[in-house]
Amino acid sequence: MLLFQVPFSFRDFIDFMVESGVYTYFLPFILVFAIFFAILEKTKVFGESQRGVNVIVSVVAGLLILVQPGIIDTINTFLPRVSLIMVVILMGLLVISMVAGKKYEGIKGWLFGLTIIGIVIAFFLALSPSQLIDPSDKEALLRIAIPIGMVLIAIAVAMGVGGGQQESGFKKTLKEIGDAFNK
Repeated sequence: MLLFQVPFSFRDFIDFMVESGVYTYFLPFILVFAIFFAILEKTKVFGESQRGVNVIVSVVAGLLILVQPGIIDTINTFLPRVSLIMVVILMGLLVISMVAGKKYEGIKGWLFGLTIIGIVIAFFLALSPSQLIDPSDKEALLRIAIPIGMVLIAIAVAMGVGGGQQESGFKKTLKEIGDAFNK
């Protein structure tokens, strides 16, 4: 019954792992070992069926990394940022696939490009720290961006961007917008 009297805290577990050096030493070692081992297995630098040699070289490379605090700090700083970038890219691709359709048959042409630019701007604003852009700056950006966007759309429509020889640009643009909403 003693097990149920002490509440389990995942935060305490993570703190214990940090204090015991799992994040500082063990995870970078495992990462370097895995990368070296995979490269050596794929390239077969030491020849066919040399798994033991590949393991030894990978362990040595991983251990040599551990005695370089600067490299460890770089790995521990770099990987979470790369992970965040990968999550942002994945979310961006999900949003783009929602806009573009299941087989990318949704919005096409310049309207698709404009939508992508809007999504990128939205992600930038969502990920930017509050100190970077305060609310009054966001309002100013929107007051500037919306009219500029409308002018750019009007120019694109008037100049017939994306229009073929058989259809005028304006007509084709209206057709693209209509087709996008009909899917």
